[in-house]
Amino acid sequence: MTEQDVLNIINKKFKTSFKLVSDEYSSYDAEEDRYILEIKNRRAYYSTKIIEIYKMVANYQKSQLLDKIFLYAV
Repeated sequence: MTEQDVLNIINKKFKTSFKLVSDEYSSYDAEEDRYILEIKNRRAYYSTKIIEIYKMVANYQKSQLLDKIFLYAV
C-alpha cells in the first residue's frame, strides 16, 4: 500500500482532503486545511509500534506554527 493509497482511505472515511506534500524532504507526508499528517507505512507486521520522537516533536512544532493539528498514521 502506498502513501497515496492510505490518503485515499483516510480522505474517504473521514471526509478530509489530504494531499501529499511536494517537498521530498518534508518531515511530514501530507496536509490539508486543518492537519499535517505523517504516515508510517510498513510492508511487514511488527507487534510493537515505534514513533521517532524527534520527528514527532518537530512535526508538532510545525503544526503549531501553521495553526494545524499534527496527526501520525501508522
